[in-house]
Amino acid sequence: MRLDALKSMYDFYNKTLFGGRLVNDVAMVITGAKKYYGSAWCIYEGEGTTNRIYKIHFAKQLERSRHPLVNYNTIMIHEMIHIFQYMTYPQKDMLAKGAANHDKVFFNWLDMIEYQHGIKMYRDFEV
Repeated sequence: MRLDALKSMYDFYNKTLFGGRLVNDVAMVITGAKKYYGSAWCIYEGEGTTNRIYKIHFAKQLERSRHPLVNYNTIMIHEMIHIFQYMTYPQKDMLAKGAANHDKVFFNWLDMIEYQHGIKMYRDFEV
């Protein structure tokens, strides 16, 4: 997957699923790591909500996934929900060491995307 295609995918889902509420400038990285946090992970750097730099890292292994729900589209949406969490809950105590959780807000977004947009989302991860 090319980085410009990932950026276009992010822009599309930001408009269609999140109503354009997410930040526009998100760095996309494809890493050769076999496994870090999973197929992808989202981080931010910087303090406050206005000075943050968001990055989504995709593991190269994602291209070889045989699971029908583990692909760039569903993983992108998953990480975008985490960006929503970072933007909505900027307090340090709401986030576990800079990583958003798979909490009620996260699963509410998964439910909404599945039922309102018909996109089946991967749910078989540790909570």
